[in-house]
Amino acid sequence: MEFGRKLSAARAALKQRVAPSVLIIEDELVSQLNMSRLVQTFGHNVCGAASRSREARAAIEASRPSLVLADVHLGDSPYGGIEACEELCSLYGTPVIYITGHAERVYDRVRRTNVLVLAKPVDCESLRTAMGLALGISAR
Repeated sequence: MEFGRKLSAARAALKQRVAPSVLIIEDELVSQLNMSRLVQTFGHNVCGAASRSREARAAIEASRPSLVLADVHLGDSPYGGIEACEELCSLYGTPVIYITGHAERVYDRVRRTNVLVLAKPVDCESLRTAMGLALGISAR
């Protein structure tokens, strides 16, 4: 019994070290929790969450995630998610998926960058596929 528990703990620790880390920038708590749950279901780690642009910048710099899922419109700025991600993500080469209810307004601003944009509400398979593309892995 003891060996089985230790083996399970070691597997969990290894999975956390190997799995991509995802930072979620979302100011609606329910949406943030839903995305966190989906990300974990896909086998990735949620390394943090932020709801304001200042928090997002600090979180990107501190955690250096493998991927950022960012709502565009944050409570403190209509383009807060983009503003938080543009400089730091390009500096660190971090892929970004913008998630917004206003994709048509965002397109002109981000079309010259190498990011993905998903329209809200985001379904499970669209998010899984976009994350697979952004991370360069199979979206099975």
